[in-house]
Formats: sequence, structure tokens, C-alpha cells
Amino acid sequence: MPKYRRRPFEVEAVQWTGSNLGEIEALGVSYSRWGFDHEFLRIETIVDAPMLKEGDWLVKSPSGYRIKPKYSFISTHELVRE
Repeated sequence: MPKYRRRPFEVEAVQWTGSNLGEIEALGVSYSRWGFDHEFLRIETIVDAPMLKEGDWLVKSPSGYRIKPKYSFISTHELVRE
């Protein structure tokens, strides 16, 4: 039986710290601030508008923007270069 490996590809990603809007904006995403203290970012995508909370990763991939929880992203991605 043949075996296959998923081809790796690079993605741009930023972890939301609550104060790094410049890095989020550098990805070219549209957003709005939400929450009592504006601790959430509502990311504008074609399909939906997910909420980015502190610690989550915003991932820009060939298929669009996605939000990954902190531990999910760290377990599946490695830093290629800064």
C-alpha cells in the first residue's frame, strides 16, 4: 500500500497578544474590536466573521484567513523564519 505525506507549505501567522494591532494589520485582514474592553477582534472574511481572542493565532494561508487556538497552532507548525 502506498504512503503519502502532506506537503508542507509556509503560512504567515500572528499571535494576538491584545496589543499588537500593527502585526494583525500587516497581514492585510479587516477587523473590528469587540468585547467590554475590546479584547476580541472580529475578523472579516468572505465566509464568516470569527472572533480572535488573546492567545489565538491568525493564520493567512492560500485558502484564506483562519483562527487557530494557541496549542493547536503550536503543535502543528514550526517557525521557518522571522
